[in-house]
Amino acid sequence: MKRIVTRSPLSSNKVRAALLERGVTVDRMTFSWRLSREFGLKSYKPARKLRLTPAMKAKRLAFAKKHQDWTPAQWGKVMFSDESTLQQFVVRKRHVRRPRGTRFNEKYTISTMNHPPSQMIWGAISEHGVAGISFCHLEQP
Repeated sequence: MKRIVTRSPLSSNKVRAALLERGVTVDRMTFSWRLSREFGLKSYKPARKLRLTPAMKAKRLAFAKKHQDWTPAQWGKVMFSDESTLQQFVVRKRHVRRPRGTRFNEKYTISTMNHPPSQMIWGAISEHGVAGISFCHLEQP
């Protein structure tokens, strides 16, 4: 079990199916309990990170190789900037335990909004300090 889950950590159902193919039937709760308690493989939501294409990776590597010998004085002429969009009323996915037939009971639901208000923020830094933060206006749908 541990070997299979270590190879494919994102889908316990696939792991259970692989075990079933080998003639091993494991109850869902037993499976979960053994992974958690015996092997220390607790269930978490996966971290999110940017998917990099092979082209993006190649460009980043080329940039790093091109600039690997730059001096601090050369890097001092560079400004780094980034932007981020913040949304109000964002609902994080959570788990809820509820009795059957109570899916839409208010007690077991989370309110959402189709087009929550958002704000784009831009900022930059360089050797000379922070360029400040700018709030950019975004059109709402």
